[in-house]
Amino acid sequence: MNTFTDREWGDGKEDPSLFDPTDFDAGQWVRVIKAAGMKLLILTAKHHDGFCLWPSKYTEHSVKHSPWRSGKGDVVKEVAQACREYGIKFGIYLSPWDRHEPSYGDSPVYNEHFRSQLRELLTNYGEISEVWFDGACGEGPNGKRQVYDWQSYYEVVRKLQPKAVIAIMGPDVRWVGTESGYGRETEWSVIPVVLSKPLATPGAPDRHPIDAAFEPKDLTGEDLGSRQKLKNASVLLWYPAETDVSIRPGWFYHQNQDSQVKPPEKLVDIYYSSVGRNSVLLLNIPPDKRGRISDADVRSLMGMRTILEQTFRTNLVEDARVKASSEQSGRGPRLVLDENPDTYWAPDSGEESAVLEFDLPEERTFDRAMLQENILIGQRVEAFHLDTWDGEAWKEFSNGTTIGYKRLLRFPGVTSRRVRLVIESNAFIVRPLQIATRISAVRRNEMNQTKTDGVQRCGSVIGLREENLDEYKKLHAAVWPEVARMIRACNIRNYSIFLRRLDDGSHYLFSYFEYVGNDYQSDMARMAADPDTQRWWKLTDPCQRPLANLGEGEWWAPMEEVFHQD
Repeated sequence: MNTFTDREWGDGKEDPSLFDPTDFDAGQWVRVIKAAGMKLLILTAKHHDGFCLWPSKYTEHSVKHSPWRSGKGDVVKEVAQACREYGIKFGIYLSPWDRHEPSYGDSPVYNEHFRSQLRELLTNYGEISEVWFDGACGEGPNGKRQVYDWQSYYEVVRKLQPKAVIAIMGPDVRWVGTESGYGRETEWSVIPVVLSKPLATPGAPDRHPIDAAFEPKDLTGEDLGSRQKLKNASVLLWYPAETDVSIRPGWFYHQNQDSQVKPPEKLVDIYYSSVGRNSVLLLNIPPDKRGRISDADVRSLMGMRTILEQTFRTNLVEDARVKASSEQSGRGPRLVLDENPDTYWAPDSGEESAVLEFDLPEERTFDRAMLQENILIGQRVEAFHLDTWDGEAWKEFSNGTTIGYKRLLRFPGVTSRRVRLVIESNAFIVRPLQIATRISAVRRNEMNQTKTDGVQRCGSVIGLREENLDEYKKLHAAVWPEVARMIRACNIRNYSIFLRRLDDGSHYLFSYFEYVGNDYQSDMARMAADPDTQRWWKLTDPCQRPLANLGEGEWWAPMEEVFHQD
């Protein structure tokens, strides 16, 4: 609703007839975020104004009294279906603060009202992967404040969606403490908690014994999980951080902010400072009044994805010889490079420091590194540094504190054939070290390219579902003119798709095209933002079967060019 009132926080007095997106397309939302490499979409089903994007039985302040879809529309339903269609997880944001609901402030009555709306969302729209609770608690239309019954909300979620993560004002994921997109340099996922009452008896059947005793509180301090914080703790909680930020200055769409969309380079910096600091990144992307993600936002998202793919496509230590200061049986150092998340290197039990050394086949230049711990058995690294050998001695070129699920490091370019990771304290289990190429050294996109005489040749492959074979061939026997024009307008020439059934009995599509423009990133973003192309993809994507082991955000798998002759 705030999109149509041009506000950030509504007051609950909005006329539902204002909600009327002119070209709503949930599929476009999901295709864009998938292409950008994201795995989960969280929909703001109700914000503080109380306007519901589904036809709730418990209020008249909803889409059922809007002109959109003649009052028969359901945004939640369409977005949930699109997420399932494209293989993206779906979550909901439901604001407890409701400035429209008359019972808000009458705590027992409103708590039941809120639980009722929560039940609607958790029973009518398939699997929900995350439930996002905001902690805002202002006055309702009667001037009263509400006392939220958090534990009863958790009970509803656990009963109806037992696999869902309860985030922010809940016991599963916490807010990092800022809406800037930048997390702490030292981010622990294990923190001490204070409970309102003792936990259930050990061995009790409750799968979530902490819920009934958990009380949301401020966890925005700089130090949450150091040894000093943990030493007197009675209860430790695996409580990872989520870092949120909007792609625009505001959280809802405002046309006057189209020129203020964060550029790709800023989004990449945020990625390094959130995901790269052991946090989950929640990027807010507000649809416009059409009901689509705006062209400006799409361009920025696609630019971000291109930069990240180019940066981390090649692991410069994958062919290195690896040795460690010590190892446990079956947990040798080579396991840090095998790309299997179930394997990892482990030094001898009880050691608080350890070293991994990488000997490369030749000198290589790099300015990025990625480290990961095996968080299935905890988070343990407190401090580390990276060294290179200059021919006479080891010299440090980067350092940090926590690693956790992922630590991304940036530093001035280093050229060396010997690199080592020194874990200084509390190092028990660590998994893959990856040193990535410089962005300036390799310029690739989601399809492998070779460029000669101003032409980039791109090849890729994808599976084709047997049951969709005839449909796919029929579509491409009469490609829409609008789609063909857009392909040419985006500087793509000699575009061919070949079909072949291989020995495994499956059909595969092999594509080839030549790019003759000067800014591939911008042209691909332009194509992704085109409404006709999006509608075309909505027909063709379900026919295709992506290969296994794709990179994040990839749909067609890139192919390497091994020979070319004009």
